[in-house]
Amino acid sequence: ALTDAAKNRWFDNYDWVIRLNPDVIVRNDTFLVDTIYGDANATALLIDCYHGAHGTNADYKHAENEYYAMHTDFFALKPSALSHDAFRIPRTNIAEYSFTAAIQDSILQVGGHRLIPGAEPLHAGKCKVGFGRDLAGLGGTPITHYHPQRIPDDVTSCPIPF
Repeated sequence: ALTDAAKNRWFDNYDWVIRLNPDVIVRNDTFLVDTIYGDANATALLIDCYHGAHGTNADYKHAENEYYAMHTDFFALKPSALSHDAFRIPRTNIAEYSFTAAIQDSILQVGGHRLIPGAEPLHAGKCKVGFGRDLAGLGGTPITHYHPQRIPDDVTSCPIPF
């Protein structure tokens, strides 16, 4: 979908584009609204798949200036910050890696992104927004990938077919 949008320039007339899966719930939009309307330098609102599993440093990087994997369950970005060919060629068959590679030069390395506090998963290997936070007694998460049943540890992708 992002490849088609970039190719056809569907996002050109929008200030921000927000993407979320049907099973993702925004429970508290305060950070999102405050950032979109109050931070003129912000170019993306993102959730890192793995930084929660590596500690609490919001600037966790897999390597220098390279973020490991940004969620595709939820993100918001300013199309004006993207290069026109950002999504034209998928980089891998894993959505998070391809998305991260596509925004690496124009958003991540420039530094206009903002990581959404408290929305990252707590466990490595579970690239699901807010995964494990409610169960850990951390007061919940502002955005969550909701499933009414517990997802078994050996399931790494969303069990709901869309």
